[in-house]
Amino acid sequence: MTTPILSPRPAPPVPPVKSVPPVKSPRPTPPPPPPPLPATGRHLRLGDVLLAGASMLPAAAALGALFDGYRYLAPLAGAVAAAAVVGAVAARRLATVELVCLVGALAGLLYGTGVAAGRVDLLLRALRDGWRPLLTTAVPAEPNTLLLAPLGAVLWVATFAAVVLVVRWHGALLPALPPLLVTIGFLLLVAEAGQRRRVAQLVLTGCFVVLVLVLAAVRSARAGVLPGQSEPTGGGPGVDGRSGPGHRSRLAGPLAIGLPVVATVAVLATVVGVVVPIDSADRYDLREHSSPPVDDVALLNPLVQVRAQLDTPEPTKLFTIRLTPAAAAWPAGAPGTSPRVRTAALGAFDGATWSVDGNFIAVDKVLPGPDEPVATTVARARVRADVTFDGFDDALLPTLGEPTAIDYAPASGSGPREGRGPAFEPTSGTLALLSPPRAGDRFDLTAQVSRPSDAQLAAAVVATGPGADRYRVLPNLPDDLRAELLANARQTTAGAATTYGKLVALADFLRDGSAFPYDLHATPGHSYGRLTRLLDSADPADHRGYAEQRAAAFAVLARSLGFPTRISVGYLLDEDGAANTTDAANTDGTFTVTDHQAHAWPEVLFAGVGWVAFEPTDTSDLSRAGSRDAPLSGASPPQTQQGDEENPAVITPAQRDIIVGGDDGRGGRLAWPFVLLIALGALALALPLLVIGEKARRRLTRRHRGGPADRVRGAWWEARDRLGEFGVSRSPSLTRRELVGAVARNPATAPAVAPLRLLAALVDEATFALGGTGADDPDRAWALVGDVRRELGRAAGRAGRVRALLDPHPLFAAPAAGADAEAAAVAPPTGPAVTPAAVPPVPASPSDFLQHWVQVHGQQRRTMAHAGTTTTLADTTVVHGE
Repeated sequence: MTTPILSPRPAPPVPPVKSVPPVKSPRPTPPPPPPPLPATGRHLRLGDVLLAGASMLPAAAALGALFDGYRYLAPLAGAVAAAAVVGAVAARRLATVELVCLVGALAGLLYGTGVAAGRVDLLLRALRDGWRPLLTTAVPAEPNTLLLAPLGAVLWVATFAAVVLVVRWHGALLPALPPLLVTIGFLLLVAEAGQRRRVAQLVLTGCFVVLVLVLAAVRSARAGVLPGQSEPTGGGPGVDGRSGPGHRSRLAGPLAIGLPVVATVAVLATVVGVVVPIDSADRYDLREHSSPPVDDVALLNPLVQVRAQLDTPEPTKLFTIRLTPAAAAWPAGAPGTSPRVRTAALGAFDGATWSVDGNFIAVDKVLPGPDEPVATTVARARVRADVTFDGFDDALLPTLGEPTAIDYAPASGSGPREGRGPAFEPTSGTLALLSPPRAGDRFDLTAQVSRPSDAQLAAAVVATGPGADRYRVLPNLPDDLRAELLANARQTTAGAATTYGKLVALADFLRDGSAFPYDLHATPGHSYGRLTRLLDSADPADHRGYAEQRAAAFAVLARSLGFPTRISVGYLLDEDGAANTTDAANTDGTFTVTDHQAHAWPEVLFAGVGWVAFEPTDTSDLSRAGSRDAPLSGASPPQTQQGDEENPAVITPAQRDIIVGGDDGRGGRLAWPFVLLIALGALALALPLLVIGEKARRRLTRRHRGGPADRVRGAWWEARDRLGEFGVSRSPSLTRRELVGAVARNPATAPAVAPLRLLAALVDEATFALGGTGADDPDRAWALVGDVRRELGRAAGRAGRVRALLDPHPLFAAPAAGADAEAAAVAPPTGPAVTPAAVPPVPASPSDFLQHWVQVHGQQRRTMAHAGTTTTLADTTVVHGE
């Protein structure tokens, strides 16, 4: 039996399949030009520029404490205004930051050259050498190019930076950083000088706070970072909602609250700062740590030079001085004191040598007062001294009273003395030239001279407080010698009932020619040992002396009694040394001074009066001696005692600097500016390395931390950071499709759109796919990140790659949502035409969107599976069954 072979059953008919037309991407077309920025946006941006520029003006005005008058303000305010205009135009019109900075630098040099009257060499020299005089020149100073150029440069750079940040940065607070740093720096520079204008400084600081906070509030409101504010989508003629009622209402709400709060807080803080008492302690002052820039000067101890000037065969004309008004020119002095001018006031004593007790500072015209002035209650006269030099070769200038201003004029035809002007020691009121004067040089000196009456002097008491205590000390004095000096002083002044009477008794005691004969050839010196022999030695020759020993003996005896005393060195104005009256009929105030009028005398500091001169020396003939050719009978040959060198240096050149002072340690050069420069240089080198290192750390963390989906998302944020280095917004409010579209529309980043689109697809799948992320998806995502970086770098060139590598923006927090709307309204950078890859249109309904997502990502998965990581996305054709 055979089994029949059955024929195959025919297959059922297959219904026809309807093909769906392929989904093609729209033809790539260049994006339409963005609409012009509405008028409201332009007004607000201009307002930001004005606020940024105005926030620099309080810092410029605060410098008024450093200068005499208001002539400093015009060039500094002009620098702020010009920098704001140049910065706004350059940031708006120029494409690259390098070009913007170049234009700013050139414009700044052009402005500075104009202010310097066209002298480029003077401007460059001031920019190089003007920083140190800001700390060493006495304040208030005359405004000149040397001092104004560095300050103007700082204001120019800070204003330019602030305005550029306003125009090209959407953050609220960063544009306020340059004004803040400059204001803090200028307040530190002003320091103690600002105490004279404390209320004005507080008001200026309040104005700065108001301007900066208003700028931050306006920009925050526009960016939509204030709590509870959302970016509008319409409401006006602007397509992005940036104009019209909606935009204005969005700004009006936060500003209506923020601006009054800002103004109220700033005003209250300023008023409280003005009214409430503050700590009276001295403010930190950089000038206390800076030595004066005095070059190539060596001043010998002026006290030991008195005898050298007196012991010349013939008098040498030194200078002519005219005092106006003559009747008020004589400083306060005890009976027997003749008219005189001072060249040095020596307040520091170490037991062997008297010296100036402060530091010299370079001055222009206005002379600063002492740090601890003594209040004056007696009448004072303003005296002008006109001095013309002849054979004067000393660096110390004649002064009187309390000098307040000097105007030095070189001799006509002798050329300028650039950098060789006067220096001033405020504590002692001593003036010095940085080089000896030349014949024909002259200067006008203005001084305040105390004019106490005889009754006021008789009732005066010595000054107290820290400013006077320094003139009471007797350092390195053995106890037995201290007791001996004190007993001698008390015995001499036992018959006097008042302070003034005790001091007059001391002067009379030392002026007694029978007990202490005047002898110019006596043993020199003024140490403790020399003064002890002068007062108590059994050898009659040791009692001989001249002005040096008598002035020093008076000062030591007065200090042993607790009276603040110093020694002044200078010249008597009468050739015969006799005391005269202040009657203007006796003299017209003009005196010719020779070296035979050199003299030294003590002065005592009285409360309410100031320094009062006493005369322990018979001044009738300062050049007389027992014998001009041999020592006096019974006297030992002149010898120099230990510590009494004939020419001990008080001021010596040290590395082209002058250092004047005692043993208080305030003299000397400080190396802190160089340390600061080295630290800033190291910081400038370290910052780029820190930026690069932090980027590498974040990249490693994103690539290796978490599961596959986390690493894929980390690749997306890494790509966002790299795009941010090329100007693409990093706002988290942008969807991945919006970001791809923004990259495609920008010619600078369009070459990276293909790998970025594939990366966006992988991130979408890692975020939304039900099956999870494949094991190889993280590697593919990071390979696409590498493609994005390569395409961006290839399009930007080497300079662009370096700039992106050092760009710190990815390390900052991403901007808020509102900043992207503003960024979208700005036209993309111009450049060569680039045809970006097409961006598929966004589906209209949720079902269409889901279908579209499945189609696109299925094709992408197949493409990447066959070709690894692809950089193109072909048009997708999908056939659906019915």
